[in-house]
Amino acid sequence: MTEVADPRPPRPSIWLILHSLVVIGASLWVVAMGAGAFLNTGEVCSQISLIIVVLPCAGYAAAQYWGTFRRSDGGAIRALFGNVAISLIGLLVGGSISAVPNAYGYWLIGAGVFFALGIPLNWQWYVRLRRAAAKGIPTDRKYQITLMEGVVFTSVLCVMTAVAIEGYRKSRPQTVEHVDASQAPFRLPVGASDVSCVGYSSFGDAVEFAVEEKALVDWFDAGGIPMSTQDPTAKLEEIATPQSVLRSGYFSGPKSISIQSGLKYKWKTPDFTLELYYDRGTKRAYYRFYFD
Repeated sequence: MTEVADPRPPRPSIWLILHSLVVIGASLWVVAMGAGAFLNTGEVCSQISLIIVVLPCAGYAAAQYWGTFRRSDGGAIRALFGNVAISLIGLLVGGSISAVPNAYGYWLIGAGVFFALGIPLNWQWYVRLRRAAAKGIPTDRKYQITLMEGVVFTSVLCVMTAVAIEGYRKSRPQTVEHVDASQAPFRLPVGASDVSCVGYSSFGDAVEFAVEEKALVDWFDAGGIPMSTQDPTAKLEEIATPQSVLRSGYFSGPKSISIQSGLKYKWKTPDFTLELYYDRGTKRAYYRFYFD
């Protein structure tokens, strides 16, 4: 008796469906946040950087959706390549950042592992779709949109709009000037006053404050600067020659100051730079943390 082939198209596994939903959701979240930030920034370099991130994420989400839920072998193989690229980025960048223990590096490593799981899932699905096509079983659903998909797309669009608004709101750093020490992103030396700070995170991007030299030195020696305790060579050094210090562009006043006499500390890693300068003449400290 001749075995009759099952004419029904293959269905994705529950693991591929769950993985795809997370991938699509995460990608669309990045797209929405990036779109909000793009509309809010006036810097060309920042806009180009956002485009470089947003467009691949949008394409990745589309490929994963088309491959998994519309049974497209082309979408499945493109999603596989996306998994390879993002898992490599997460593992390499996360491993580099985790040289200095921090949550961001561990999150990136975890994301890299998660996206790597999508490689065999998408490959197996791609092979199944190709085998079905070779047997003459129709797989690709073409451009038909069901009522349920229409409802889901509308809901996703509403959520993305809300996320984009949040991205727009948060894309500019929180900036305050000439306030008390309680508004700084981290604990400042005893007696610190006239604080100005700008930043996106608890590390701060730039903080300036008035303080006595002894209080600053005691604070530094006690590990007051975030992450400086991870630097085995951390110490304040005397400024031997006049030092020009850049200020954040979000602060009012001059864009740089010149320190004739004071103290300095700088820790540069492959991923970020941490700086602290103290001007004896004005009794003012200048802190900066930024990613390279």
